[in-house]
Amino acid sequence: MQLSSHHYTTVSTLYSGLIEANPALKDLPSSAANFRWRYLSADNYNILGLTEWTDSSPIISIHPFAFTPSWEFVLLGLLNHEMSHLAAGHEAGHGSAFSSVEQSWPDYEQWIGERREFVMFVEAEVKANLENLRHTYRCPSCSRMVQCKHKLSTGAACFVCCALNNAGRWLKSAVLIREGLQPTINPPEQDGGDEQ
Repeated sequence: MQLSSHHYTTVSTLYSGLIEANPALKDLPSSAANFRWRYLSADNYNILGLTEWTDSSPIISIHPFAFTPSWEFVLLGLLNHEMSHLAAGHEAGHGSAFSSVEQSWPDYEQWIGERREFVMFVEAEVKANLENLRHTYRCPSCSRMVQCKHKLSTGAACFVCCALNNAGRWLKSAVLIREGLQPTINPPEQDGGDEQ
């Protein structure tokens, strides 16, 4: 799921600051708009950030809990980590070239300690609040987001699109796409328009 406009603005600001703070990132594009930004699924407690290499532009996904105001420094470190992947190149993985870039950030050591606390926080939140997570689906036809407590069966379609476009009968073009589990408490904005 793409970042809300508010969270994209936060990422964009932090991205620009990291370009200046970490000299090893100086060759990256000056704007976060050169990449696509997404949320990781909120039920994930093993991965906090992910860079996916595509034919067009890389996709950077960040755990939605990192956007909690009390974890802004952790978000900054996650961005440094993912931007280090971009600077080192996909072939670097987590090897020495990548580590050299990531550790060039002056606040790296402090971030490692806070990241450990964040990992424990995310794991505890996910496990304690599984009942507050909802299976989230997106209609490819109207982009409407649907949240359900239980996983829908394969082939479930958007009720609104079926009603409006096919007299209430099932419509193949409205079959819902699973986006993962998302929190029901303070979910990211669904403004749907500011992916960069």
